[in-house]
Order: sequence, then structure tokens, then C-alpha cells
Amino acid sequence: MVAPQFEGIDVTAGGVHVAPGGWLQGQQPIRLTVTYLNRDEAKVTPTYAWSYQPGSGAVTTMPGASGEVLASTRDFTPPSPWGYHATFTVVSWQSNPK
Repeated sequence: MVAPQFEGIDVTAGGVHVAPGGWLQGQQPIRLTVTYLNRDEAKVTPTYAWSYQPGSGAVTTMPGASGEVLASTRDFTPPSPWGYHATFTVVSWQSNPK
């Protein structure tokens, strides 16, 4: 069996890639995407669960579309234009091959 492989979270703002640790202006919306790289070889269907943690605050679940397979995407807009910091996490698990 081949293990599924995923590309790390890619962040874009206004269609432009944001480098890790990059800064955004104000309340600029971002799009977060994780991509499944080897579905044809791994032959499993992933399920994705996203969350974020603002600074040292509580972890919050990010709702999103069900049935995502090749990529999972979430949109996020910071609630404050002043120094907002958040950590995003995506967890993927796979159902049994069919």
C-alpha cells in the first residue's frame, strides 16, 4: 500500500502566494489550500478537518465543503486590522481503499 502524500498548507492573498511568516495588510482575506499529491497511487479518499488558533486563544474549527478530495480549501479574513496572529492546522485521515 502506498501512503498518501499532501503538500503543506499554501496561503494566497489576492491570488498571490504568501511566504511562511509573511505579513498582510489590515484585514486582507486569505485562502488556505492543502493538496493531495498521489491519489492515483495511494487509492484512498481523504477527509479534511481545519482549525485555527488566534495567538494563545482557543482553537476554532473552520467549516467548509464536504467531499473535497484532491484539494481542501478554506477562506479566512482576520477579525482585526491590527496585529492579528493565527496558526492554521489541517488534519487529514483516509477511509479504507475500495
